[in-house]
Amino acid sequence: MGIVCCQAICGVGVNVRYDNPQAGGDVSEKEVLLDENDDLWVDLRHQHIAIVSQSVLTQLSNLAITERDDLVIAAADCCTVF
Repeated sequence: MGIVCCQAICGVGVNVRYDNPQAGGDVSEKEVLLDENDDLWVDLRHQHIAIVSQSVLTQLSNLAITERDDLVIAAADCCTVF
């Protein structure tokens, strides 16, 4: 964690690794760089963890609603009879 903090403070960017579950139960490791090109990182990096947690939850909820609405629209378009 110390290296991540130093990278963030120095403005170098932060490499984050995480496990990415795949269909069929396989898991692959992904790595992303959080830097000035990542809008979410730029918006949240200096905020308190409680604020960041709430903001991420809100954004995920909004994404879920948008995705749900898009699926409903796609299903309606698919079933439309001309």
